[in-house]
Amino acid sequence: MIMKDKLSNGLDSIHPKIVMQEKALIKEGRVFAIVKQKGCDDRYIDFGKNLIVETGDILVASLAKGEPIPAVTHMALGSGLPWWDTSNPPVPVRSDSYLKAEYYRKAITSTQFVLSDGTPSANPTMIVDFVTSFAEGEPTGALMELGLFGGTDADVINGGYLLAYRIIPIWNIGADVAITFVWRVTF
Repeated sequence: MIMKDKLSNGLDSIHPKIVMQEKALIKEGRVFAIVKQKGCDDRYIDFGKNLIVETGDILVASLAKGEPIPAVTHMALGSGLPWWDTSNPPVPVRSDSYLKAEYYRKAITSTQFVLSDGTPSANPTMIVDFVTSFAEGEPTGALMELGLFGGTDADVINGGYLLAYRIIPIWNIGADVAITFVWRVTF
């Protein structure tokens, strides 16, 4: 059972701090997580809106033109830079094109068209969920950056086109935690 509960590590108080410098081709993106930890109820975390970056617009434009490149295929995690304030990290900007301290990248587990209320749709819609599941111990450590990637070399750390970027206050992930991330992107 997924419960919306208050988290003791402060993740329940994350608020979007994104400043749009110019309009993106994509309307918005949001990041959610379902966290499973032994001996605890499942937790649902809404990380809020992420920033659709310029390289994301380039990826979408390339796909619309029919360029022979892979679409959105991978999710990346990063620890942030050592000088970042771990409780009040910097705000991403549209010119960001990679995670600053990426340490893990994994293929998208599944994709699904969804309706505006989040229910799955058998028909194409303007909203797509990109789901990536991580088993216990995969990954562990400090998490401050999340990214969604596509294009050529999207399976390589710091490769491909960054579509969406989110920076959060530090979250130390233990080896007994399994996480499913859902990126909901509205086109």
